[in-house]
Amino acid sequence: MEVFISGSLMAASSTIRLAFVVLNFFGLYRVFQKMGMPGWKGIVPFYNMYNLFDKVWESKQFWGCLLAQILLAIPMGDASSLLVSLTDLALWVLLIVVEMKLYIALAKAFGKGTGFGVLTFFFAPICLAILGFGSSEYNGAKKTGF
Repeated sequence: MEVFISGSLMAASSTIRLAFVVLNFFGLYRVFQKMGMPGWKGIVPFYNMYNLFDKVWESKQFWGCLLAQILLAIPMGDASSLLVSLTDLALWVLLIVVEMKLYIALAKAFGKGTGFGVLTFFFAPICLAILGFGSSEYNGAKKTGF
């Protein structure tokens, strides 16, 4: 009985996760179409984030995020070192702040407020679907620095 319950929970969890991934892809596809770009650019990993940074912010922030992600993926010798831990923490905070600012810039480019951008950070598939399939129009982005 335990195996059946754990298997059912795993199947339900996987189905829900797959639904969110599909919703995210469709939302990004439509958001990119509304921004005047081909929709397929919204579903290619890394390339979609590069185009999103380039369209609503600046592409150099994308390269900084990519570098931070690469640095986080490199295994450090002694992971218990305070310097390594603080460096990892600083990189994670940087990535969170930059992605939050990206979603805020995206929300503002569609005429939404800062609150919607913060919600997009936490609930990206749902908010991207709202932007993509809703009535909001792409107004262009005011590109600013960090």
